[in-house]
Parts: sequence; C-alpha cells; structure tokens
Amino acid sequence: MYLASHGKADYWYNVVYENQGSFYKLIYDPSLPAMDEKTIERKNKTYSVNSIEAGKQLFAERACLGCHQVDGVTELLGPNLKDLGKRMSREEIMEEIMNPSERIKPGLMAIRITKKDGKVVMGRVVSADENQLALMVVGNHIVTISRSEIDSTEEVKESLMYKGLLNGMTDEQKNYLLDFLVSLSD
Repeated sequence: MYLASHGKADYWYNVVYENQGSFYKLIYDPSLPAMDEKTIERKNKTYSVNSIEAGKQLFAERACLGCHQVDGVTELLGPNLKDLGKRMSREEIMEEIMNPSERIKPGLMAIRITKKDGKVVMGRVVSADENQLALMVVGNHIVTISRSEIDSTEEVKESLMYKGLLNGMTDEQKNYLLDFLVSLSD
C-alpha cells in the first residue's frame, strides 16, 4: 500500500509548508508480533509546582531540549511536546520514552545517506525535490545534500532518541519528569 502526503506537516499533521509532499510505502511484516489492545485509564491529578519544576530541570539535564520543544510551534529533530498529556496517559508517555523505537511516526523516521565520498549523514528528511534532500540532523541543523552526491540511502528502523534515556533515575525523578510533561497540557 502506498500513502501520500501533500504539504509539510508538523508532528500532529498541521500544515507547515505548502508545495511539498511525500510518498510512503506501507509494508506488512508478518514477523512482527501483534500488539494487544489495552485500555489505559486517564487520571486527573494536580501536581505541585515543585514537582513540575523538578521535572523541568530533569528535562533540561537529560538533554531532552536538544531535540524537543514545548512551545506548540517549533519542530526540532523530535516532535513538539506541547499538549502531550492531552493525547497520551502517563503510562503511554513512559512507554514512548523507555521504548522509543516501538512506534515511529513516518515523518520522524530517520534515513542514513552514504555519499559517494564515503561520508555518512543520518537524520530525518524535512524536504526533498528532484535535485536534493534536506535532512535535520542531531543538533537540529539542516543539511542539504545534492542527489548527485548520494551513493545510497537506507531507512533507519530505530528512533533517533536513544534507549536508556532514564537510566540512573529514581522512580521519584521519573514521576517528576512525567509531571512536567503532563503539565505542558495545562
């Protein structure tokens, strides 16, 4: 199955740039295990200013700000996290952080480009035409590569967000981080 997208959209499918688009090939992989449906109860909870501030500090210390913005507008290497708590429960947010490669939105899929000179560039495609590709790479820089320079391309089936992001954190710290992320929806 092929899917088409006309126009550049942000993480939540709002149009950002006109006159751009993409085609995606959707392939069924029977070797992947089926995921069971689950119901996650959304809990209303108020958080203390201290826990939100502690989470905000952890968000900065763990370098989340390097790839994610929280203003609802700016797209960096990772999705903007504004209103995340309206779309996902705490459990779902934690699952995404702990297993970032489980579900990758097509627009955030990484690509590895090997250039004819042997250099390798990895990032996500932010625009493409018949002459060149523009990739957002780590550090949120956009690199433009002429198609004539490309030797090969390969989709990367892993998230650009590394596993083990929360290693060394206590449960209390993880809860502070979740408090901050959920508070972005208030």
